[in-house]
Amino acid sequence: MGIHERKEREKENIKQMMANAARELFIENGIESVSMRKIADKIEYSPTTLYNYYANKADILKTLVEDYFKEYAIESEKHIADTNRDPIENLKAYMKLSVHRAIGNPGMYRLMSSLFSESNNLKFGISGAGKGYNNLKELCQRCINTHQIPEGNIDIQTQALWAVTHGLSSLFANRPSFNWENLEELMDTAISAVIKGL
Repeated sequence: MGIHERKEREKENIKQMMANAARELFIENGIESVSMRKIADKIEYSPTTLYNYYANKADILKTLVEDYFKEYAIESEKHIADTNRDPIENLKAYMKLSVHRAIGNPGMYRLMSSLFSESNNLKFGISGAGKGYNNLKELCQRCINTHQIPEGNIDIQTQALWAVTHGLSSLFANRPSFNWENLEELMDTAISAVIKGL
């Protein structure tokens, strides 16, 4: 590895360290209470150094959103690409994937949820992630094409599925201490119920 490549890798490592520190602070303290100075203090760098990598707090938030959905896209696209699997089972698995991400990282799920509020969309220039919704709509349409879901208003049907997915995600992420019954069985029951009702 040459000197230039090594320096570029070091810069990327520092930038990632800054993003990781910011994510921890955002999750622990909320977006509003975190400043660029607090992020710099956490990693023991000067605020000036932090500004060499990120223009402002919104810039860091955009990076976190991009990274979050980049990881999600890799997992979710497998369901879109799989045209051999039973469409209804593929739809259920896709919905459960979203819920499992919330269970696995509840702090990040709460952060993403707060970012996509209308006020924060305007304040930080963060746009909603429409890819996940469009994928859900595509999988729902496949079930309609195979007569596993009756024809109807595809947007109403997709939004019903979306609401149940994020309802489960939000409950599990925000109420982890609640005495939930078997999570897998609960997910299966809720998801099957909404599909049956379409």
